Parts: sequence; structure tokens; C-alpha cells
Amino acid sequence: MYEEKRIISVVDDDEDISILFRLAIDENIDVYDVISFSDRIFALEHFTEYVLMHYLSLI
Repeated sequence: MYEEKRIISVVDDDEDISILFRLAIDENIDVYDVISFSDRIFALEHFTEYVLMHYLSLI
């Protein structure tokens, strides 16, 4: 049975910081998809669309 990975999202208005956190988490945790956002509106839209798949959001 195939299960989709849960999502960890990282949101920061500084794109470098959000990418840094995404890479650090992604390199150490394989069971989650890690997504970074520098646009909080786009992050909110993504969260509301995939709310059941989100495991953690770092804002």
C-alpha cells in the first residue's frame, strides 16, 4: 500500500533562511516532504489545500 509522505513546511520572509531550514531538515529526516516558502500568502494557500497532509509548519 502506497502512502503519501506527510509535509513539513518552513515559512520565512527571508528566502535564504527558509531554504537553510528546509535543507537541514530534509537531509536528516527522510519520512517527510519538506517545503519552504518565502511568501506567506502562498504558504497559507498551500496549507489550506493540503491541510490533512501537513505534519508540521515552522513559521
